[in-house]
Amino acid sequence: QQQQVRQDGVKQEIEKQQEQGRIMWLKSQTGDRIKLPLKAGLLSGLLKEALEDFNNDDDDQEEEMVVELQRLSTRCVQKVVDFLYHYTFEEAMVEITLPLVGRSLKDEIKQTWYYNFIND
Repeated sequence: QQQQVRQDGVKQEIEKQQEQGRIMWLKSQTGDRIKLPLKAGLLSGLLKEALEDFNNDDDDQEEEMVVELQRLSTRCVQKVVDFLYHYTFEEAMVEITLPLVGRSLKDEIKQTWYYNFIND
């Protein structure tokens, strides 16, 4: 049930961003397209650079912003979207300090969502 509530929140935020024209699409190696709110995409250096290139191309002003990630599977692209969305709209990840001092990953990553994300 908690997962369903989260998914509903994601859908609402994407719809809100889309209404404001702030959506980018990430395209996997198989051609699947996954929506990502622009605000979340700006966390990624690669996606930010792609956005800057897109904005500098006057011919694309009326087109959707699609970033092709030809080396990534759909599952991998979805994981990127999940991470960026969660970090941006739900809970920023606490920085992991180095060197690691815990005996396990669980000792180092205190936030449940991020720990589960890494172990999925």
